[in-house]
Amino acid sequence: MRVLGVEPGFASVGLAFIEILGEGQYRAEHLETIRTKRSTLKTNIWDDNYERCEFIGKRVTELIEHYGPQLVAIEAESWTRTHTDSVVGLGRGVIYGITSSRGLPTSQWHPKQVRQALLNKQQASKSDLEEWLGKHVLDFHRKLTPITKSQQNHAADAAAVAITESYKGQNAKVFMALRAKQGTD
Repeated sequence: MRVLGVEPGFASVGLAFIEILGEGQYRAEHLETIRTKRSTLKTNIWDDNYERCEFIGKRVTELIEHYGPQLVAIEAESWTRTHTDSVVGLGRGVIYGITSSRGLPTSQWHPKQVRQALLNKQQASKSDLEEWLGKHVLDFHRKLTPITKSQQNHAADAAAVAITESYKGQNAKVFMALRAKQGTD
């Protein structure tokens, strides 16, 4: 089973395609942080937003077509109402539109749920999470290293969300049950 994990954003979108090899066995197939840039031209903000959404959409579509995930797990909002909510919502909406148009079962996981599931504590640091991923996910560091250091945490969060879905999510349980049934018919 292959799960696409997403840490949504607008300036930075973390993506992780994680192959579930077996119970408790994972391999990072692809880690990436999509970076959008604000237009340098004098343009209306809605034109800039459109172009940035299009950029995110094209890249996510390319990667989904290439890696063919069966499930998608998206990190839920973890902040209170701020001025960035609306633009992050734009990036989130693009991704939901793409996954739903392809019929991909998609779930949300709050960062505290992810840390609780993987580290057994809700208040773990990002470095704790990355350390866990490095120990439990084959090729994690090799796939993470090419990403700019300041952007690695986005891809790492996406990987953690994907793994959480793989063993805690209802969609993953249904997928695995169907896969097992097909294997016995």
